[in-house]
Amino acid sequence: MFLRFEDWFPVFMIVYNRLEELGYKPVGIGAVAFSLLMRPESTKDVDIALERETPIEELARIGRLVEGVLSMRNYRARFSGIVQGSGTEDWILQAYVVLSKGKILGIEVFTRVSAIPVTFYALNEVERNGLVVRVLSLESWFASKLIDPNGIDERNLRRMEKATGRIRREALFEVLRKLKVRKRDVFLANVEDLIRRTQSQELRDLLTFFIDNGGYRERGRGRGIYQ
Repeated sequence: MFLRFEDWFPVFMIVYNRLEELGYKPVGIGAVAFSLLMRPESTKDVDIALERETPIEELARIGRLVEGVLSMRNYRARFSGIVQGSGTEDWILQAYVVLSKGKILGIEVFTRVSAIPVTFYALNEVERNGLVVRVLSLESWFASKLIDPNGIDERNLRRMEKATGRIRREALFEVLRKLKVRKRDVFLANVEDLIRRTQSQELRDLLTFFIDNGGYRERGRGRGIYQ
């Protein structure tokens, strides 16, 4: 079940603030970032990345902290485990919290964003209801989807179509250039897939621009993303 923004945001803030207090430098990613940068959206889970380098051994401790801080707020929460992402240092803490009968929210805490350290991405501070939250910038959020080894599902495709008009091309280009060759093949495959699937000419034009200017068609010319 997808949960409304007003259902999941208070839970997100409890976990976010606790991680911030402990110095882990949390950053809202995925649906959290999109909801705070564009417009509130429903989601099944909230995703948080840690800017501070965090070894896998420490994630179990964080999982127990998540359980504890939510239990103190009268939520039924459970730390369910740690799984490996798409890289050797890419780990994901998984937990869930019962909001009410039939309403279960997943919580995932990442040590990487699409297997890339958070420090490679641009961040924004967003204020919502008097609370300040650090999230990926809109261009960083967009880039994180383009290099996602799991591909881009329909829900994120629609979000990317909605975000296209607010994307600053040069800022997106800078993020992609910082990511460099780490995700070249994934990036190209995702871009070509999106061009085929999208109904938005604006998104298709943006993606074609990056194919034309990213060092794919004419190697050695311009400031290609992978040069």
